[in-house]
Amino acid sequence: MAGLCEPLAFGPLYVANESKRLSFVPPDRAETVLASMRVHPLGRWAGIIGRDLPGPARATLCARIGGQRVADMLVDDQLPHIC
Repeated sequence: MAGLCEPLAFGPLYVANESKRLSFVPPDRAETVLASMRVHPLGRWAGIIGRDLPGPARATLCARIGGQRVADMLVDDQLPHIC
């Protein structure tokens, strides 16, 4: 997705990305749920992407080089779905 978004200056968080699953599970069950998802061919790339922490509700993005930033709300129209 990033390879497509970068040259077009689109933020990958704001582009329609269908057929994905996001599950919220208790921390003590996360590894079990992840393992069961990876058994299926469509879940082979499943991974834990975040966790719920105490404090104000906000999504923080972690960069590969170690930095962090708050994920801003979308201020413009989302790009249309292409079906």
